[in-house]
Amino acid sequence: MNTTQPINTTAAAPPTFIQRGVEYRCGDCGAKNLIKGGDPVRCRQCGFRILYKTRTKRCEFISINSNVYLNLRR
Repeated sequence: MNTTQPINTTAAAPPTFIQRGVEYRCGDCGAKNLIKGGDPVRCRQCGFRILYKTRTKRCEFISINSNVYLNLRR
């Protein structure tokens, strides 16, 4: 099952993929799980029901009064 969809871009740039759902880690076995809305909250490997949300690696730039600030989100 493919959980990513390419975005149409110019021919020179490679396609960028959007991840549908949120990534969680199992509290028991540590496996990565992609959970979408309506999916049961269970590890797909071991069935454990405690999952931890992984931090994002997105970087944001905020410009205020010609000063540029870097806001790192993990």
